[in-house]
Parts: sequence; C-alpha cells; structure tokens
Amino acid sequence: MSNTQTPTSDPAKNGLDSTLSRAQETASDLADKAREQTELMHETVKTAANEGARQVQDTAQMLQEQASAASVQAADAVRRNPGLAIAGAVGVGVLLGLAVSRRN
Repeated sequence: MSNTQTPTSDPAKNGLDSTLSRAQETASDLADKAREQTELMHETVKTAANEGARQVQDTAQMLQEQASAASVQAADAVRRNPGLAIAGAVGVGVLLGLAVSRRN
C-alpha cells in the first residue's frame, strides 16, 4: 500500500484566505474613498482660493475708484478756493518744520 495523500482543503487556510481577501477589498475601498475625499478637498480649496482672489481684485478696484474720486474732489476744492489751499499747505509746512527742528 502506498501512502499517497489526496489534496484536502484546510478550513483554517481557507478562512485565512477569505479574511485576507476581505481585508484587501476593505483597504482598496478605503483607498478609493481617500482619493475621492482628497479630490473633493482639492476642488474646495481651489474654489475658495479663486473666490478669495476675486474678492481681493474687487476690493482693489473699489479702492482705486475711491482714491480717484477723492483726488478729483481735492483738485476741485483747490480750484474753488486756492487761497485756503495755499494757507493749509503753509500751515502743514510750518508744523512739519517745528517737529523736525525739535528733534535736532
């Protein structure tokens, strides 16, 4: 009689293979979800950055318009009352001169 063994299935090995397969599927699912979340976060940050840049541009435009309007108003005020403008300039000059002379 010969001692040839017929292949038999080992329940412990099958259980381990099944557990390993489920673990690999779970890891793959988690990796897919992580990629999806990363892409979503990337798009969210990109959108927020674009919106922030647009708001900065809008604010800069508004400030430029306000500065231009103030400059026009100042020029108009000087044209309407040049004597007052000269007196104001002299007054500021005197104050600056006094401040500088006291430092020295």
